[in-house]
Amino acid sequence: MRVVDRLMLGQNKMVAVVRVGERWLLLGVTGENITMLAELTEEQASCWKNCAETDKKPPKFADVIAAALHRDNQNRK
Repeated sequence: MRVVDRLMLGQNKMVAVVRVGERWLLLGVTGENITMLAELTEEQASCWKNCAETDKKPPKFADVIAAALHRDNQNRK
């Protein structure tokens, strides 16, 4: 298990992308709880996957999530 990226939301609050084997999870983390918010598809996780394989720094967390959500919304129309 490896924390690939995280975005701090406040004191003791963050969202994190975690890789567990071949699974990519989006977790909400507080001082008291860890909650799985979503399991990312290969497409959604592709940015982090490609960066992990090449040791490049990923783009800003918020930009990656916004792009993934935008693609999902477009696919649902």
